[in-house]
Amino acid sequence: KEGLFAAEHKKRLPRFPDKIAVVTSASGAVIHDIMVTANRRFPHAEIDLFPAQVQGETAAASLVNAMEQIKERADEYDVMIIGRGGGSLEDLWPFNEEEVVRSVYSMPMPVISSVGHETDTTLCDLVADARAATPTAAAEYATPNLSDELAGLHQLQSRLLTSMQSCIRERKQALQRIQNSPIMREPMRLYDQQAQRVDQLAGRLMQIIKVILQNNPQNLKISEQKLLAQSPKRLLERTKQSNDYLNQRLFSAMKTFLKDKRTLFQQQVQTLEDISPLKVLGRGYIYTSNQAGETVMSVKNIAKDEVLNLHFADGNAEAKILEVEDNENAK
Repeated sequence: KEGLFAAEHKKRLPRFPDKIAVVTSASGAVIHDIMVTANRRFPHAEIDLFPAQVQGETAAASLVNAMEQIKERADEYDVMIIGRGGGSLEDLWPFNEEEVVRSVYSMPMPVISSVGHETDTTLCDLVADARAATPTAAAEYATPNLSDELAGLHQLQSRLLTSMQSCIRERKQALQRIQNSPIMREPMRLYDQQAQRVDQLAGRLMQIIKVILQNNPQNLKISEQKLLAQSPKRLLERTKQSNDYLNQRLFSAMKTFLKDKRTLFQQQVQTLEDISPLKVLGRGYIYTSNQAGETVMSVKNIAKDEVLNLHFADGNAEAKILEVEDNENAK
């Protein structure tokens, strides 16, 4: 469920390792086979042994301890090999212990597992990035074959040399074709097309100049007409005419406005005269007020012996109430 054995977690083995860490027994044949094979195939690689017990009750702890030492120097090593020779299931059991398996999974560099014979399978084989059937196969997985690599380099060198010779030959042929071309033998031909182009442009230029010169008198007349149309004298005349017209309209509008205002004023004066109390008094009417100056509108507002003020059109008088009579039918 955690995916420790999943293929997407497998790391690629380096092609040219500088240093290889080996976790196995110091006294077994595993380390001897790995060193012999690695030295034969790729002498450049340095092999460091981290000895550990590979069977017994304390083997799992010993294997984990060796891998912890490698982790502390992880930046020095490109690949790690863990393994032992063949044996019974009980002999190989430390490589099935969970702590060993998780330690292999957590190694920062690729791990090659070579535990037991080809038919034996342990959890370390499943969690490692590559599985080898024998220690010799593990060393072959971890290192390139120097003779094959040198042969490949020689082959690439030969192909590169052939390619360079072919490229130089093609460039020489191209150079010879250029040197033998008519343009290189007669360089002035390079300018023939450009000279022809210059002649064409010169001819077009002369035609344009002629057209411009022909159109200039006509354009001059048009400009004179536009200038006359914009003459300050004519502009002043038009402006004066416009001002005279506007003055007439303004004078007429003012006369109409004053006439309307005068008529409205007269109407308002007549209205004021019509509703003026003085005009009513002039016809012989009076109005009455009490001593407080309040207008008396009803007999209900006066009492017997009360002194009232009588207001005439030409003066005032005082009157004493001798008797109050209420007309109940009056509205």
